[in-house]
Amino acid sequence: MARLESDEALNRRLSQQLYEEALKRWDDQEKLREPGLPPAPKPQPESFHVPPVRLLVPEGTPYVIKPIREAYPAMQSIMEPDYVVHRRLYFEEKNSERYGWDIGITQPIVSALYFYKDVVFWPAKLASHPFERYDTSAGKCLPGSPVPYYLYPPEVDLFGATVGAATIVGAAALLP
Repeated sequence: MARLESDEALNRRLSQQLYEEALKRWDDQEKLREPGLPPAPKPQPESFHVPPVRLLVPEGTPYVIKPIREAYPAMQSIMEPDYVVHRRLYFEEKNSERYGWDIGITQPIVSALYFYKDVVFWPAKLASHPFERYDTSAGKCLPGSPVPYYLYPPEVDLFGATVGAATIVGAAALLP
């Protein structure tokens, strides 16, 4: 429920609430006080007086809107996107390079296996999505974010898989 009250009534109500809360805290402390100790001074209502607010503008002054062009000088702002556009990455290990995963002493072996997997799939990745020469960081987690260790599938379409398979068969035929 909303109240519409004057500044004086609001200040009185706030002062009373603060005094009642302090009195309750003092009462709770007195109950826990060891016998034989002198009592703590009881809070006084005048110590919770809210000082009056000094008016910045005399009462009765009409509100006047300043035109924006006169009030503020012309400024220039820069808007930057929250993503980066870059060329497609064909050899990338997101888990360790972007998200900071480390598997300890086996990390070099895992990184080498990821590299060799990327070497095998490189012709297919190169031929997949031939008109997309770019990639963005939009939709990816920020570097260093706590992301689970995912096994990402190769991003290959049907045309790329066909070209990749033809490359492997052609290389096997040329190199006996």
